[in-house]
Amino acid sequence: MKKKNKTFFLTRHDINEMDRKHEFHLIGTTPNAWLGVPFILDKSTSGIIVVQSYVDSINFSETDVSLLEFVAQHLRTTLKYKRAQEQIQHQALHDSLTGLPNRSLFTDRLQHRMASRKRNCEGMFAILFLDLDHFKEINDSLGHFIGDLVLQEVSQRLTKCVRVNDTVARFGGDEFAILLEMIEAQSEALDAANRIINAIEKEFIFDGRQYFISVSIGIRCCT
Repeated sequence: MKKKNKTFFLTRHDINEMDRKHEFHLIGTTPNAWLGVPFILDKSTSGIIVVQSYVDSINFSETDVSLLEFVAQHLRTTLKYKRAQEQIQHQALHDSLTGLPNRSLFTDRLQHRMASRKRNCEGMFAILFLDLDHFKEINDSLGHFIGDLVLQEVSQRLTKCVRVNDTVARFGGDEFAILLEMIEAQSEALDAANRIINAIEKEFIFDGRQYFISVSIGIRCCT
């Protein structure tokens, strides 16, 4: 439609013409009048508010246009506020470098898991605490830029080593923690730790150069 991102009004004649030209496919009863007002977020149309009249005696006026634009403006303001609140909440609960949950979110999920286990007598879960070995040497010798790249790659590798419903968190520096939500036996936690060790010990390649680190893991199984 040519009037993109603008308020537009269609009469029954306009609608029939657009249907005839296959500019859109009309389904159901043809309205007598059609009024649409888009609401725009981040310089692009995020939605449209539409009212239709199916009574010949009821048409739309400039007053109706102004009212609908007023509603769209308030809807846009509300959505912007909601997005800002969601962004603030996300930043408060996630690590800014890796995007992983931070210590606060990890603790919250752990508390929920412990409460659920106590309430429902659910099965085992496990917590893995991780420290990267010799990471400080990379930071000191190669700089924080390479160090940050290593941490970002580590976070991706850790996430691939566990299930979707498990939680991988960065506590800060080179410290990470993993909550294995549900396990049948302690061996599952050991298997996860072995997968992580193998994944972290693979070479890191940045700008054609190879870097190597290892990881130390502590495991606590809650039965």
